[in-house]
Amino acid sequence: MTLPGTAGIPPRTTDPNHPARRHSWNDTDRPYPGGLTMHELVHRQALRNPDAIAVRHTSTTLTYAGLERRADTWRRRLNAHGVGPGDRVGIHLDRNAELVAALLGVLNSGAAYVPLDPAYPDDRLAFMTADAGVRAIVSTDERLATVLPGTPLLHPNATPPARHHPPAPTQITAESPAYVLYTSGSTGQPKGVTLTHANAVDLLHWSAETFGDDLRQVLASTSICFDCSILEIFGPLAWGGTTVVVDSVMDVATRPEASGVRLLHSVPSVIEELLRSDRLPPAVRTAIVGGEALWANLVDKVYARSAITRLVNLYGPTECTSYATMAIARPDSGDTPPIGRPIANTRIYLIDSGLQATEPGEPAEICIAGAGVASGYLGRPALTAQRFLPEPFSGRPGERMYRTGDLGRVDDNGELYFLGRIDDQVKVRGVRVEPVEVEQALLGHPHVHEAVVLAAPDPTRGLALTAYVVADLDLSTGPGQLRSYLRDRLPTPLRPSAYVFMQRLPRAPNGKIDRRRLPAAAPAVPCASAVSPAPPSGLAGLLAGYWAEEIGIAAVDVDAEVFDLGAHSLPALRVRARTAQALGEELPLRLFFEQPTVATQAAEISRILGPRLRIPDGSPTPSPTKPGAPTRGRLSPTQAAILSRAQARPDGQHVTVPLVVRLAGDINPTALRHALDTLQRRHHLLTDVLRRTADDTVTWQPGQPQPVPLVDLTGCPVDRRSHLARTAVERLLRRPWRLEREPPLRCAIIRMADDEHVLCVALHAIAADAWTVETVSHQILALYAGAIHGRPADDDGNGFTQYQEVADERRALLDSPLGERQRRHWQRRLRGLTPLRLTSDSQRTADPGSSTQTVCTIPAPIVESLQHAARTEGATPFMALLAAFAVVLHHRSGQDDIAIGCPTSGRLRPELATVVGPCMDAIVIRADLTGRPTFRALLRRLREQALEAYANADVPFVELAATAPTESSRHPLFQASIVMQQRPSLLDPSYSAELAWRHPIGAVELSGFLDHPPMTTLDVELALFERDDDIEAVLTCRTDVFAPTDVPALADAFVTAVTRAARAPDLPVTEPALA
Repeated sequence: MTLPGTAGIPPRTTDPNHPARRHSWNDTDRPYPGGLTMHELVHRQALRNPDAIAVRHTSTTLTYAGLERRADTWRRRLNAHGVGPGDRVGIHLDRNAELVAALLGVLNSGAAYVPLDPAYPDDRLAFMTADAGVRAIVSTDERLATVLPGTPLLHPNATPPARHHPPAPTQITAESPAYVLYTSGSTGQPKGVTLTHANAVDLLHWSAETFGDDLRQVLASTSICFDCSILEIFGPLAWGGTTVVVDSVMDVATRPEASGVRLLHSVPSVIEELLRSDRLPPAVRTAIVGGEALWANLVDKVYARSAITRLVNLYGPTECTSYATMAIARPDSGDTPPIGRPIANTRIYLIDSGLQATEPGEPAEICIAGAGVASGYLGRPALTAQRFLPEPFSGRPGERMYRTGDLGRVDDNGELYFLGRIDDQVKVRGVRVEPVEVEQALLGHPHVHEAVVLAAPDPTRGLALTAYVVADLDLSTGPGQLRSYLRDRLPTPLRPSAYVFMQRLPRAPNGKIDRRRLPAAAPAVPCASAVSPAPPSGLAGLLAGYWAEEIGIAAVDVDAEVFDLGAHSLPALRVRARTAQALGEELPLRLFFEQPTVATQAAEISRILGPRLRIPDGSPTPSPTKPGAPTRGRLSPTQAAILSRAQARPDGQHVTVPLVVRLAGDINPTALRHALDTLQRRHHLLTDVLRRTADDTVTWQPGQPQPVPLVDLTGCPVDRRSHLARTAVERLLRRPWRLEREPPLRCAIIRMADDEHVLCVALHAIAADAWTVETVSHQILALYAGAIHGRPADDDGNGFTQYQEVADERRALLDSPLGERQRRHWQRRLRGLTPLRLTSDSQRTADPGSSTQTVCTIPAPIVESLQHAARTEGATPFMALLAAFAVVLHHRSGQDDIAIGCPTSGRLRPELATVVGPCMDAIVIRADLTGRPTFRALLRRLREQALEAYANADVPFVELAATAPTESSRHPLFQASIVMQQRPSLLDPSYSAELAWRHPIGAVELSGFLDHPPMTTLDVELALFERDDDIEAVLTCRTDVFAPTDVPALADAFVTAVTRAARAPDLPVTEPALA
């Protein structure tokens, strides 16, 4: 039987080389005395030294003997009210010596205590009391009788029972519950975590071993609702020291009783404030920080400005008894401080999404096993089973591990680093971002005291980062200084787009920053200095206008970094294309990546072009002229090649691009026909027909929208309708095309029932590509939605860029010097190219015939690591996946020179996004694997290749292929391709739901109607899809080239190559491990 939450857990292993067991850091066993309870440790100290001071608060002191007497009084009161082992008692007291005595009294009674902070709202107190099944509450607040009716209240000043009231028979053991702490309710109702005496006693033994004499006087400043209060209160009491109780850690400098404190515990931001206000007592030798990420700048300040000799960075969740790892922070390191290594009797594992142990260096979820793991969540067995799993790595039967939900990474020295919450991860411009990483970088600035980074939706740029900072910086110049500071420290997607300067950050009762109370950033331009008072002119004005349009903001300052303002790779490609077109000159794509500002880009372009630079007159952001009267012309090179292929095989099926959708629900055929009619009039190419002139030139001529027939099958037998519908669809799709007589679009609506229709759209490849299919899908749905809601569109294409305009523009570019230079580039790049030979050619046929397909998944942790490797080399994740694919092809073929095709949309400018026609093309990237390169080196090579290829992508592939040697059985120039699909499909269920929401069409469900077999003319075709945080890889191969068993093996090889590259990017790719 499989326990809930344990699916996919690997079998137990005692293999010493397993990643989970490889580090000696998990050899943490300590033979601490067992079988003890928390109150027994305190009782032993009372017997040894009854007159020693146990607790101080203002002018009140309690000796160990006095503390024992007060605790016993509480024990007798509780026992008199029927409280005993197995019960839970609420503690609702102000911070004073009586609070400590009450805690100890509850433990003496055999019950477990439940902290109820007086600062909590009544609703939360009521929930916690009911959820924990509290038997009684210790409080001085009489109001609770109304707030919590039915629960007995025990007042400290009430008359105690007679002293002869005997102790209850002891029924508690080390495994009995000691206290219940409630975790944050930010994701729902708070959850009670039950900790045992054994959990706490092990922690107390470790604290004595670690902190020694510094436990003589410990500051107790944290609410008992939080786990660090265990060390603050019971750490000294268990070993004969003094607990100094104060209301707040900020009181430490003003309380005389705290002057001798040797150890204090707080969050880093409060330690920063204590230093800044000079409130740290000179006697403090050890400062413990936790709860927030520590930063290097603060470490240096602590050692430089105080008498502290040991700054301890502790990490651990409530579910694991406060702490699980420890590191002594070192000054002058300059690096983000680690959270260290496991403490005594604790084991740490880093687990991927498949619950497998990961290799060092990979970001993964931190899981904790050992003596501190709690017994679970109170009254929540399902959640307990989900988060507290059987521990599979140590070989210790019955051991469990806790999934923290925190992200960590182990460096080469075996030090663990905290990377934030997994559910705090965000994607900014396609890159996974840990806000804590950005916070750490900001805190490295000498004038920044506190920083929090949040991600929020931005109306123009998607998800954007906002930094909230407390800093000694001028409000007008501070954002610019911080942007400059981060420029050399963080990649572009990790840099905040907005800054909010604050006097102080809001805090929760435990001292942590309360992110929910942070104000929203102003919905303006990314920062106050991002817009110049006067618009720039000349070449800078041209570039600034292009960048502003592509990013989607009002204006761009020439000195602002465009990638800080929301730009990414696609806007860069588009700005480069528009600038090259405007200037009539070839421009290197890398210029727009390597020059960060408009000013530096303009200067570099001026340097490159010199006297050839001619800046066009008019608006700095010219738009293509929209058509007036319909204009037609000759075919584009791509269309001419498609027509030639169609004439060689006139059956029509191989040039038909289908869109067949089942519509289930209340469909209005008249409105659907109107949508299809409008679609045809909107895009001229869908109504045009071919004409051959006297000189045998083929051109387009205007045609008319075609009527949309309605095929009504409702009069046929129900059991025959599906078959008849499929027959009608197949007939429409297979019918040969006569483009001299009909346009390249056919449509039909098939009615199978009143609530079930089939929409069949057939496009000739001369008028469509994959992008067109999605554009047509979206527009049909939007036009239909408008029609049924009384807002029918009635346009004839004005406002929509036509394919003929794109073809004419591209033809003009190719006839220019820029086009000639691009042709020369490809002549050099493709010289000496040899075919890719993945298998024996004995089975290869001239006609590709059928294809086979397999799907595999790259899990999120590997994707993250690969993104990190790409980012460090200035490459995109796609380039890294391309490199991994090249490695697989290298090992499969034994070739060091491999050509890989990459499809391009041909629609870089915004107004081209809705163009219907065969704009998509392909570039060739030539992977050079000579010289045993590492993966990093290969990635750098491919980055340069890709930038060059995209910068010269205007030459049509059909023109390049025409000059290549021909083999009828091979695709020209490349036999393998890779594409990262980013446009959603209409038939993707999640996208259909989104589209239906954006264009409500009533209760109509969309689904596919035909199962189209996979088909490719390439030897191997790799398509990549983002699925949440994973990447789904779809591999399609020719069956005359690959045996059926080869394709899954090839997919496995790709996943292995990606995994190895992500984990070990410095290994040579020629090593078999990378295949």
